[in-house]
Amino acid sequence: SIDFERDVVPLSRFSDGGSITERHILHAFAGKILKMMPAGTPVVTFLENNLKVSVSGKIRQILLDAENPHYQYDLLGLLKGNYLPRFFIQPTQEETIDVRDVVDFGLSIGAIPAYAYLGDIEESVTGDKKAERFEDAYLDDLVAFLAGIGFPAITYMPPRNSAGQMDRLQKLCRKHNLMEISGVDINSSRQSFNCPELLAPGCRLCPSGGFGMGLGCPREVGRPQSRLGIVQ
Repeated sequence: SIDFERDVVPLSRFSDGGSITERHILHAFAGKILKMMPAGTPVVTFLENNLKVSVSGKIRQILLDAENPHYQYDLLGLLKGNYLPRFFIQPTQEETIDVRDVVDFGLSIGAIPAYAYLGDIEESVTGDKKAERFEDAYLDDLVAFLAGIGFPAITYMPPRNSAGQMDRLQKLCRKHNLMEISGVDINSSRQSFNCPELLAPGCRLCPSGGFGMGLGCPREVGRPQSRLGIVQ
């Protein structure tokens, strides 16, 4: 069993004011498995026979490698894809603030509210997400809505998405005069802090002389530049 105080809290920076997320819980889960049996075939067998977790494709080859230096993080990723829905409780509508109020507040303090684009997933870059559908099916309507309620920007993670997804999203940003901001979150020691996607032709700074915050060109979206923090 996993004891929250004994096994999960010490993995975090809670004592320094930090938070505890689902990754801390799953890291403790992965650690328990590795204490029970050695990495490699024994872990894969345990996952399939005892936990009834499907282990196939790339992640199977990774977990069969007992010398894999990223083993616990890779195991965490597999567990996240299979166990997260069992204990992660999504907030209800009553618990969340109306997005229009959030945008208005952000703009009132000089911030840049940005919608975080996910995009449909075929294969997870970090190995911790299942193939899943998000907003691509209604992206055109969504971006129009975001611009209509005052969002000045869209943010995205280039390594997460395909070139086709990025091209479509960037065209919609230009159509609706939205700033593009990019970044990559690091969830595993397997990920590199280098992001070669930023060097791709479609990720260059605006040729018109604008100063890009991440990818793409900054756009005024009808508001004073000083409020958006845009430097020309």
